[in-house]
Amino acid sequence: MNRRQLLLRGVLVAALAPAAHRGGAGNEAAPALAVVQDPAYRRSREFASLLVERGARRFTPDLDMLALWHGELSALRRSEGGLRLAGLTTWSDFLVLRDCAGKAGLAPLSIMDPDAGAARPARATLHAWLLGTVAQRS
Repeated sequence: MNRRQLLLRGVLVAALAPAAHRGGAGNEAAPALAVVQDPAYRRSREFASLLVERGARRFTPDLDMLALWHGELSALRRSEGGLRLAGLTTWSDFLVLRDCAGKAGLAPLSIMDPDAGAARPARATLHAWLLGTVAQRS
C-alpha cells in the first residue's frame, strides 16, 4: 500500500464511520451518504465506485458543481433530512461544494491531498474530502 492509497482509505473510513453507529439504542440513523465523481478522472470514478459498493449514492455533474448542488444534492438533503457528501475532485470543484454546503450547515470533516509531497506529473491534483455536520464527526 502506498501513501496515496492510505490517505484515500482514510477518507473512505471517515465517510463510512457514521454508518457503523446506526444500530444501538438512542442512536439516530446516519444521514444519506452521497459521493460526487468527476467523470473526467479515472481515480474519481474509482473512488465513487468504492463508496457506491458500500451504499452511497453517486452523483455526476451534468453542467457544473453549482448546478449539481442546487439540483439533485439539495433535493436529496431535504428528502433525507441530512447529508454527508464525499468526493475525489479538483480543488475548485471542492470549493464550490464546500461553500454551497456551508450555507446548509455542512462543514469539511476531512480533506486530504493524496498527491501531497509526490512528484507532480502533468495532471490535475485531486483532493479527497468529506462534508457533514459537526455532530457527524464521531
